[in-house]
Amino acid sequence: MGVTHVSQPPQGVLCILPPYLGELDRTTKLEWLEKNGKLKIITAAPLIADFLLSAAGDIGDEIPAELTETLDRFQSEKGDIILSRKAIIYAEAVSDLVKGNLPRPTYFCKEPPPYADSVWGKSQIASPSIAVSGCALAYGAMNPTEKGFLAHLQAIFKGGREGRGEGPLHTFIVKPRIGLPSLVDDLLPRFGTRKELRDAPIITGLSGYLSTSYQQLASLARLIELREFLKLGNEEDKLRLLEAFWRGVRGDFDQDGLDILIDRIENDYLKTAIEATELEQEAITYFELEGIDFKDAESIVRAKDDFENLVRCAKHTIQDKGGGGSLVRNLYKKIVNQLVENIEGELRRLKPNLTSIKTVINDMKTVSEDLQRNFWEYEKAAQFAEINKDDIDGFVSQEIKIGGRLSLENLEGEIRNRTSNLEETSESFSSLQRTLAVLGTNISPPKEV
Repeated sequence: MGVTHVSQPPQGVLCILPPYLGELDRTTKLEWLEKNGKLKIITAAPLIADFLLSAAGDIGDEIPAELTETLDRFQSEKGDIILSRKAIIYAEAVSDLVKGNLPRPTYFCKEPPPYADSVWGKSQIASPSIAVSGCALAYGAMNPTEKGFLAHLQAIFKGGREGRGEGPLHTFIVKPRIGLPSLVDDLLPRFGTRKELRDAPIITGLSGYLSTSYQQLASLARLIELREFLKLGNEEDKLRLLEAFWRGVRGDFDQDGLDILIDRIENDYLKTAIEATELEQEAITYFELEGIDFKDAESIVRAKDDFENLVRCAKHTIQDKGGGGSLVRNLYKKIVNQLVENIEGELRRLKPNLTSIKTVINDMKTVSEDLQRNFWEYEKAAQFAEINKDDIDGFVSQEIKIGGRLSLENLEGEIRNRTSNLEETSESFSSLQRTLAVLGTNISPPKEV
């Protein structure tokens, strides 16, 4: 069977049947092929049919074949005189039969598809699957609620082009360069200045590109598998668009695993970010810090609220039962998966640091509280050193007032040093108390006899 190309002059097939087969059982696929000039079925006269059937064995595996070329070859055949004579006799009859019956296939998309070289083609988006899912937005059925889910996704991950504000999680999908920023900025639905939902202009253009042939191609997409449908094209950009159309019409997108990714963000990464912000707030209150510098994990910790927003939106998409739900979940999965890959390393390194510094903070609190609480046990030592309770409280306050903005590593080192000072002070009091007690025993006044 020939191929009705979307991207090059189409070919068709003329099917010549013998008269004694009876009525042909036409399937839906055959009807589509005939309706669109892809296939034409005619019946030959008995003698011509017998000749063509007898010649079929000489054509072999080449069917379908160019009939004119085949007849010319038969006429010049020196090794089979009978076949050569038959071809000479029937050539004109066959030619007359073919004339006026050649199929005229529909040329669906003569012009090259728009924006391939600037947005979604192989030179712009490295990952074919990302380009396919993005372009499918032009052809899939999607209700306003589902478009809203994607507009929220776009707002979270968008770039800062043309003076627009950059989305809070944009930096987490920039690398590797597989095309996610282009997907978000150029293809996803977005909110306008008045919060109205809008399709991306690129999607509007792609939708219009196939508007005149949408019904014919949509009918075919529902009839045949993807590998057959892709025979309509012959180069990568056209194949991307054809797959986008086929998947958009059928709602056939990979969406498995989104719930697992969201669970990891909510119950692992988000909890770590919350733990870090709570630790920082404690450090600001207790140590009078200006804040904590989380270094490479800084942007992740500061995006806690945005992670919460992403989780909330993703959960709505997972529950969505609309016709465009599979495409929405597919797009969420592609972006969230890259997000997870880019943040999990930093969060894995952050976790033990948070655990370690929480331990040293608790140790410092215990030592300082013990020093203040046990001061009265060192009464003689305090009197000897002329130190009162206010002096101790002032010393403790001075040690725990660190101030500034420190990294976790530097903060932990500072806390350890100051905890050591508090411990040494407590031990000095204890040692002096014991020494004074010994002196009191050894140098007590003589007893009267």
